[in-house]
Amino acid sequence: MRRVSFKKLIRGVFELLKRKKSMSEVVNSMLEAPANEGYEPPTIVLGQFERVGSTFYLDQLEKRHIVHNEPYRLLIPDSWPISREYNGRLQSVDEFFANPEVSGVDKHWFRNFFVSLHYPGSQIVKETNVFLALPQLLELFPKSPIHLLTRNPLGIASSFKRNDLYNRWRYDQVAHTLGVQLDAGKQDGHEAMLHMVRQDGEWFERLTWLMGLNSVLLSRHIDMDRVVQIIRYEEDVIPLSTDETVANDRVQDSIFATNIIKERDDFEARLSDDELRLIGKAMEECTNFVGQEFDSSDQVLFPSLFSRHIGSERVGSTYGSSARKLGQVSVATETSALLPITVDGELDSELNRSLVKLVSEQAVLWDRSLVTNEQMGRFLKRILEYGHNPAHNYLLFMEHMPSSRGGRISYEDENNILQQTIGFDDHPVYWISWIAASLYAYSQGMRLPYYSEWHKAYLALGEAVHTPDANHSYASDDTTPTGQGEGKIPGDFFGNLKIWCQDWSGPEAVSKKLAGISWKHYMHPDYQLMGERPYLTNSRVIGARLVCCSECPRPQQKSMDEVIARLNEVIDIMESTQVQTVQDLTQLNHRISDVLSSESCAHEQKEQRL
Repeated sequence: MRRVSFKKLIRGVFELLKRKKSMSEVVNSMLEAPANEGYEPPTIVLGQFERVGSTFYLDQLEKRHIVHNEPYRLLIPDSWPISREYNGRLQSVDEFFANPEVSGVDKHWFRNFFVSLHYPGSQIVKETNVFLALPQLLELFPKSPIHLLTRNPLGIASSFKRNDLYNRWRYDQVAHTLGVQLDAGKQDGHEAMLHMVRQDGEWFERLTWLMGLNSVLLSRHIDMDRVVQIIRYEEDVIPLSTDETVANDRVQDSIFATNIIKERDDFEARLSDDELRLIGKAMEECTNFVGQEFDSSDQVLFPSLFSRHIGSERVGSTYGSSARKLGQVSVATETSALLPITVDGELDSELNRSLVKLVSEQAVLWDRSLVTNEQMGRFLKRILEYGHNPAHNYLLFMEHMPSSRGGRISYEDENNILQQTIGFDDHPVYWISWIAASLYAYSQGMRLPYYSEWHKAYLALGEAVHTPDANHSYASDDTTPTGQGEGKIPGDFFGNLKIWCQDWSGPEAVSKKLAGISWKHYMHPDYQLMGERPYLTNSRVIGARLVCCSECPRPQQKSMDEVIARLNEVIDIMESTQVQTVQDLTQLNHRISDVLSSESCAHEQKEQRL
């Protein structure tokens, strides 16, 4: 079936922006115009809660689709009144987009975010636990098919207990924020929802009521005609067969092999008899409460997501145990201490780095190391000291990601300080945008590689890239120190993190190319060496490796005044440029990219023509 061109697809979107500020009109223009020309909106995967097997499910989908893991929950800034984390009344996306107090920078980011998730192609957007922000999420995808992931609340609670996730993922704070939003919003049934949020008892009892609340919200806001399937963890994710061949085949397809070698959900192996009893009691009380306090329309999905499991805590059987023992915490989610980032004087001699030429025919020197947490942390610290507005931190990095979820650099609003997680200084930095990576490269007189340069080096090096230090396919629970290995070939040239590339992934200029593989990606026969990511966003699997020309003098570090001038120019372009057509968007993004890309020398220009 013929697909509509990207330009034709979203031209109508931007033509609406001048005369109307309704985001719904923008969305509808995008989705309805090509309805008969083969265009399909992205598939939405929603979880009943966290720990429902979504990672395994996405691992399978990623082999053939472009997958976005919780982009709305993770990337929408906390200060925006459409975020799950916002402490106040949530606004509709229409309200937010029409608000004259929302800056041009914010609107450009949000517009680019929206367009990138609707890029023609087979895309998957997975979200779990957006709670009261679910209507805002669904506003962006009014015609997307929906898959629902579910799991027995006992299994979810047992998974939370294994790594103390209720505390480390700050679920008391989540409940507090929900209470603030409910008090401010006064939506239908808000008193009943407040009762569900403000439960007493043990953490697992409070967690059970939050699972019930999310099941009510999913029932209220999801159009059942859009639900393609409900994926049950117990029946569709765990290999149920005792045949070792079946289980092993399933394991080979998953990067999380250590967590799925079991015949059934093994909550009895992790929860005590008292915990099982109390969770079961909470499930019954929550189900009775929902039946009394909410309309039938708010209970459509409740049996499938929640109440069907009542009584399962009394089933006596011997369960297989997970390979990861109770109480064992992975490096990736371990809570670590934070220290303020300090910089004495000018940025230190970053150029005392090891640069290597990997391909004799290529005029490119590669940094042996990926950009580290220490390097990026000190760089961001200097940017703040030179007057960068913290309100625009989201353009550069994930500023409020806790260490228990992989946060390595965080920003403390109250004291305007950056903090860094202890023990990861020499690990490669992630949760950084293409803008942050490019700006840091510019500061060092270097640049990001083009994908063709990386791919040529990858092919030339052959098996040599598959070193013991190549960290991928979940060989480690997180990144490992970068720059390891003997010889000139970087040990993690293929591994640790995917890297941002200089070039756009397509003519519409909303996403940049990625190269390589990360610690969290499984190397299988269909693995794609080239990926793409919206350039204004960030991820836990993407970092940066710098390059420079081997035929020119050694790179010269830029002053912070020059760096800040470039960043301010980018922000000014976003703030002042009117976007009315797709050509406007493309030109704006090219202007931003050109500002941040170092001037190409003759050798680099020749390399790109080859």
